[in-house]
Amino acid sequence: MRRLSMAALLGAALICACLAGCLADDPTAAARAPDATALPAPSLDPGAAVPAGTFGPGIELEVVYSGMWSGAWGSPDAVKSDEGFGNRTLPLPQNANLIQARFQKQETTDEPLVLRLVQNGTVLEEASGSGPLAVVTLEATPRP
Repeated sequence: MRRLSMAALLGAALICACLAGCLADDPTAAARAPDATALPAPSLDPGAAVPAGTFGPGIELEVVYSGMWSGAWGSPDAVKSDEGFGNRTLPLPQNANLIQARFQKQETTDEPLVLRLVQNGTVLEEASGSGPLAVVTLEATPRP
């Protein structure tokens, strides 16, 4: 019986030693701890954040033509289509990373149909066609 209690005591002591070693302070913990003098992370205004690789606010498509036209425009996720007459400014999704537009004149005049991708008054891309029933295609991605 005494041998059994000695074995139990030795086993218990061995378990305690192992646990003490596992729970002891890690000498490398200080190296992994954050530096108390480090600068805090900057706070971001979610309203002002523009995802990388997107056009951002103020992006529009201008259709310049005095006659009748039809077309489709937008981003791959949000395509719209319409028919119209005369010049028109069409809104575009500001979080788009690709803008596509395809318009066609509905008349056989030689007057050019012009598509302009404009952001805050600056023309980013332009495409035009002047033949009868001309089809004009514009495609653009944000510039770095």
